[in-house]
Amino acid sequence: MDRRTFLRAAGLMGLLPATSAWAFGRTNQLTFALLDTADERSRRVAWKRLGLEVEARTSITVVPQPLLVDGGSDAIFNYPLLICSGSGELPAWSAQRWARLAHYLRSGGMIIFDQAQEDDGFSKACLQRLARQLPKGAQQQLTKDHVLYRSFYLLETPVGRHLSAQQPQAALVDGRMVALALEVDLAGSLLRDEFGAWAYPCNPGGEAQREQAIRFGVNLLMYALCTDYKADQVHIPFLLKRRR
Repeated sequence: MDRRTFLRAAGLMGLLPATSAWAFGRTNQLTFALLDTADERSRRVAWKRLGLEVEARTSITVVPQPLLVDGGSDAIFNYPLLICSGSGELPAWSAQRWARLAHYLRSGGMIIFDQAQEDDGFSKACLQRLARQLPKGAQQQLTKDHVLYRSFYLLETPVGRHLSAQQPQAALVDGRMVALALEVDLAGSLLRDEFGAWAYPCNPGGEAQREQAIRFGVNLLMYALCTDYKADQVHIPFLLKRRR
């Protein structure tokens, strides 16, 4: 039985311990697995755009079409990363589904909550709900020296359609970031309209900010696939400086 088969079987039976942090799937290929919300359906094409950028800039290959997945199903254990775009109130998910997502995180997965509307609290509310079923103290505020900001490009803060003056809230388990609450609308910065033009302006930085948003998206995906291996490489500052 290979590791992927084992992970799936373990997810089905609830056998993976809370401290497990295995990688899911293949580390050189990514499927955008989107949790089924109304906002995610409308922004599905944005993640396809990010996939094209990732393939152009890294050695990762991306499955062309993002998939909508049921967060309460065993299918989530096939993917190292889940994405949930939304706004307003918490998704109307059952307690069982929230518990399943928390088990997925403890077993090695990662979830990104991408808030579509500025300052409406969606992402933080989702993170707080999940944190209730994670180890005590899991919810923390990231710092600008987190490995996320140097997993491929050198950055200091999340960037999307909006900017945030504060570092985002995240959930960390055994030092690994398992969930991230974004408030900058990353998908909005990547979305094109039916005529191929960018659907939203990036404020306040315009197209330069959009490029930084793409770079942040690349960093997120690199972290989700590789976690913090770059933190132990002494030569990485030189390599990253060349990519700026």
